[in-house]
Amino acid sequence: MVSSKQQQTADPAQVAVIGGGIAGMTAALRLAQRGFAVTLYEASSVLGGNLASVPVGGMPRDVYPHMFCDWYVNFWDIVERDLGRPRASQFRSFDGVSLLMRDGRSLAMANPSTVESLIANLFSGVLPPAEMFLSMFALLDLAAEPLGNAELTPLARLDVNGFIYGRPYATNDVARLNNYILSTVWSLDSDMVSAKSYQRFLRRFSSFPSGAPFAWLAKGSCADCIIDPWEQRLRELGVTIHVSTKVERLVLADNKPLLTAGGEERSFDNVVLAVPAPRMLDLIMDPAPPSGTQALIDHVPDLARMQTARSAAIPVVDLWLKRKLPGLPAGQVGLHDSKYGLSFCDLSQLWDTDRRMADITVLALAASRGDFIPSRNPETMAFAMLQEAAPYLPGFRPGARWGDPDSDVDWERTAMRTNQDHQLFVNDVGSLAYRPSARQPRLPWLALAGDYVSGAVGMATVESAVESGILAAAAVQAADTQRRGHMQGAPIELIAPHRYSETLLLAARVALVPAAYAATAWALLQGASPPLAPVGGGMAERPAQSLAELPLAMAQDLLTGTYALARRLNSEDGAWEAAGAELASYAAARLAKTGASEQGMAGALAELLDAVASRLSGPSDPSDTSYRRWRVKP
Repeated sequence: MVSSKQQQTADPAQVAVIGGGIAGMTAALRLAQRGFAVTLYEASSVLGGNLASVPVGGMPRDVYPHMFCDWYVNFWDIVERDLGRPRASQFRSFDGVSLLMRDGRSLAMANPSTVESLIANLFSGVLPPAEMFLSMFALLDLAAEPLGNAELTPLARLDVNGFIYGRPYATNDVARLNNYILSTVWSLDSDMVSAKSYQRFLRRFSSFPSGAPFAWLAKGSCADCIIDPWEQRLRELGVTIHVSTKVERLVLADNKPLLTAGGEERSFDNVVLAVPAPRMLDLIMDPAPPSGTQALIDHVPDLARMQTARSAAIPVVDLWLKRKLPGLPAGQVGLHDSKYGLSFCDLSQLWDTDRRMADITVLALAASRGDFIPSRNPETMAFAMLQEAAPYLPGFRPGARWGDPDSDVDWERTAMRTNQDHQLFVNDVGSLAYRPSARQPRLPWLALAGDYVSGAVGMATVESAVESGILAAAAVQAADTQRRGHMQGAPIELIAPHRYSETLLLAARVALVPAAYAATAWALLQGASPPLAPVGGGMAERPAQSLAELPLAMAQDLLTGTYALARRLNSEDGAWEAAGAELASYAAARLAKTGASEQGMAGALAELLDAVASRLSGPSDPSDTSYRRWRVKP
């Protein structure tokens, strides 16, 4: 860890970080560690932004229930190394997520990070095995597709739904499952999500065959586990923190940024704008700058394109019950086919040391499709969410109205947040074309941070916000280096995560194409809605026609895939050797983990294939219904 005292100079650059969310706190941390004099401004009363915990009824309530994925390498580096918070002591790992069905079933989807987890997903019951395989193959297909680097190419402007429906192997249920995942996690249907953005996310998300958990959930509030230790570390490094202080104006005066906050003006050497896109636009597009000053937009006119950006609020109900509901899954749980896109996290199972939650159930209930709720009144919205959730929760009685004493709800402790002041950036089709970079060459003293800033992750996540903060801090350091002629402190750099090469992704896709089309044929024979069929089915002659077309479609897919792979291998020296090294590394790690010989590995693979065959032939236990066909109802 870099010592701030070692990096300080006689005259450190004065840096203002506007916005105390996770991106701003990241930028402030990295700059303070290099000896910069950092002043952090936050308009609300607490730091954390969308990761904040708001005090309600004498206890912290997280703005949003967050999952912290295992591949968040820069986030975990800060939590574990800079804050000294061991992951296992503060967070609990989960291998996947659960789906609750209206018929009472609980289905599990594991992180596809091992062969075993892939097999488990095939027979999870979410979809029949053939279509579940196609759902996973569709993600590999998108991750491997050469969509091009230019952000304005036609393929880069394609949506996820269009990509999947354009694949001859996809069925309606495959497209619907992917749409469900996107709408639940990112509050955006697949026909509105940029395929290029999602591809970037998938390439970062892929962890097969590491055996890594899907995500970690905090064992307490975000304030206790993350934000308070982070704030304490910032203060130890000498960061001046102003909460409940809104920056009212940011203009250019004498070629330096002039900031007005709390009625006082102050000039800085550098500014990091780490606020949501609408607030960033308010500051740079000052309609009436004071005499002798300039609005920033005059120098960075391209940022005006961010006016087309969209964000969404996810309403959350902190639902406290008077009793314990039996049989609820732990971790993140989605309520399948709920019209408001409901999901919950059972805090009473997660925060197991909180005595206030002993012998009762406490849920953080979120609505990814809050704009579907036919009301703007918070209590009416909250009660609509409770009514929608009731059929999924065994024996739960929501009552006849909000506050009804004849219910299972502890109304005194239950609270609703519409979160209109904590909106999340959504990755629309075409959004990559206008998302700005952290560094602004036309105003070298200005850097941007936030989940809307263009980065390697693609989709808006905690890791993308952290990455943007690191990139913004690096941009400030670079500008200061150019101004002074020497670098202040050690270089500020991102930690590069493990990523599969495009060569290996393409090779895996080509290898699995025959299996994908065989799965499509099997699914069609079992009555699945065929590719490109109208939603809800129809066209009785279509299944036979689709079956007849599959061999030609498979041949075309194999030809185009093989051609793309060959071009990749010929265009990059050592590409094939690198892909082979990746496979060898997996095999070595697998053998080391199991302690098996090569013969033992073959035997284990044979056992897995035998398990697949036995599951396809039907369950040995008549009560096991996981093999039965589950269909998304129109």
